[in-house]
Order: sequence, then C-alpha cells, then structure tokens
Amino acid sequence: MSHLQHLDLNPFIHFFQDDMDDFISVLKELGELNSVQCQWQAIDMDLLLDALPPLKRIDFDADAFWTPAVGRLLLRSIDTLEYFAAAEYDELEDFFALSNVQGRVWPRMRDLEVSVVGSLSIIHAFPSLARLSITSDPPYPADILWDQSLIRDVEQLSFCISGPLPDVSRRGDAVRAVPHLSLEVGLDPEADFSYHDFDAVLRCFALRSLRSLCIEVWSSPGALSAILAALPTLLEGCSCLCYFGLRSDESGEDVNPFHLISSFFGSTSNARRLKFINLDMRGYRVYSATDTLPAVRAHLASVILSSFADNETLRVVQSAGSSWKRRRVAGCGEVREDDVDASNGLPWSLSDIAELVDA
Repeated sequence: MSHLQHLDLNPFIHFFQDDMDDFISVLKELGELNSVQCQWQAIDMDLLLDALPPLKRIDFDADAFWTPAVGRLLLRSIDTLEYFAAAEYDELEDFFALSNVQGRVWPRMRDLEVSVVGSLSIIHAFPSLARLSITSDPPYPADILWDQSLIRDVEQLSFCISGPLPDVSRRGDAVRAVPHLSLEVGLDPEADFSYHDFDAVLRCFALRSLRSLCIEVWSSPGALSAILAALPTLLEGCSCLCYFGLRSDESGEDVNPFHLISSFFGSTSNARRLKFINLDMRGYRVYSATDTLPAVRAHLASVILSSFADNETLRVVQSAGSSWKRRRVAGCGEVREDDVDASNGLPWSLSDIAELVDA
C-alpha cells in the first residue's frame, strides 16, 4: 500500500466516511502517491486534500465547488504537476490572480483540461503545455487561438463555441501552428452562424500544419450548413491532414442524407493525404425505420468506395456503424466493410486521435 502511485479517492471516501481521520492518516503515509482522481464529496475536503503529497496528476470534478485546499495542493505540486483536469472550477482564475501566485510557473505541466479560461493568467502559469482543452463558452481570451507566443509548444488544442463567437478582429495575419485541433459547436438553434464566421475561426490556425481535425456540431442546423459549405475550401488548405472527423445530431426534416453524404465526401477529396475519415451524422440515421434506409446505405457505400479509389493513402472510413478498411490481399489493395465496435472503431478523443495519427 505504501508504494501506491494512483488513487481514485471516491470509493474510499464513501467507505471511510464515518472514519475519515483513519483514512487521512493512511493518506499521509502514501509517500509515492503521485496521481489522484476525485469528485466532490459532502465531507471536509480541506482536511483530505491537505493530506495529499505533491502530485503529478490531479483529476477533479468539482461540480462548481471550490476550497482553498485545492490552491494549496497546486502550490505544493508546482515542481511535479504534469496533468490537471478541473471541471466546473470557475474560481481557478481567481486563484492564479492571487498575489502569492501571480508570476509563478508550473514548469512540468503538459496537459490541462478546464472549463473556464477567462484570462491569460492560467495560460501564463503553464507555458509548457502540449495539450489544452477548454470546455467553456467564450469569452476565453481569443489570443489563445492564434498567438503562437502563448503556449508555444501546444500540440493538441480543443475548444468550443456555444455562446458569443470568439473576437478574431485583432488577429491580423497571425496564425497558430498546431498539429491536432478539435472544435465543438453547440449554439442555440436560432443563432446566426455563417460560412464566414466558421472560416474566420479556422483561419486562426495554419491549415497546412494540421494533421488531425475533429468538428462536432450539436443542435445547430445553421452551423452545420455553414461548416459543410466551408469544407471544400478548408480541406484544400489542409495539405498534411491525416484524420478528419465530423459528427452532428442534426436530423431535421430538411436534412437530405444523399446530399449530405455527397457533400461531405466531395469535400474530403480535396485533402489528398487523408488516411482516416470519421463521419457520424444523425441526419442519415433517422431513416432506419423507413424504406429509404437501404438506398441511403447503398449511396454511402458507393461514395466511400469511390473515395478509396480516388485516394491511395486512405486507410479507414467509418460511418453509420460500419467501417471500410483498405487491406492488402495478394499484393493488391482491397476495401472491406466491417461492423464497428469499441475495439475497432476510430477514436473521437483528440489525444487518442493524435496517438493514432502520430504512430
């Protein structure tokens, strides 16, 4: 037990909730502990967190609660921390604005997942980040998108648009070169999101540097239409793109699955180095209870096979619960269709996508 390195605190808190003093005494003896995972519990979290040693990995689901002990744990871990995930910690920004915290740097921090980045104070504290995931609405400082001097080494960037659009008016000609990019759009169904809005956001990045691009659109039919319209020009500029994923829950009556499929795969033909295509569109799955489904699936299969014929680098296309893969059989290429399950499906997580592409 004394050599334990990772600990999920949740089951132990539940088990020892009437004997927390004993549990905290045990925690203080775990000298090699370097990683914890915890959800907020109805106990004295300050006593619990203050018993933890300096850590490499901290994964907290705070559920909108904050305690000064979190800040003390971060300060204790200033020379060790490499990964920090903090859902619903709106107070995190206030912590980095404290006089005894301002200007301090966590030099080993490489991986940050937060819901809110309201100022650059958090970014300045973690200058060596390789992966940044922001799950909140803007306004986050839009400079993060294009200013390469901020988090210069970031290789994976995930952000969302579900409120006001990022203000890119100050960008000028600046662009960020990042290999792996994920964008989630979850606007109000009535929100105005045009082709030009989407193009302006993506132009914050050096398209030629992208090796993977993942776009998710939720409950935003206007945004989906704008993105589909922009894809041909966008993907033409992505000369090094290996993975492209698009998924959406849009399934209104005005969704034409045949047009959607043709439009999407017509756009991907502009990215000549694509190896992996992942398309999950509810718009053509809503026909599963109708006589239209066989025709939709036949059209999908036909378009996908044409994509393989047109692009020799293409290895896997996943869509509608099936996966088409190029295999070498008797010295020649053959494309076969398989069902998708958890063991063979293309990933949606950006870190998993990066691992697949960079392997």
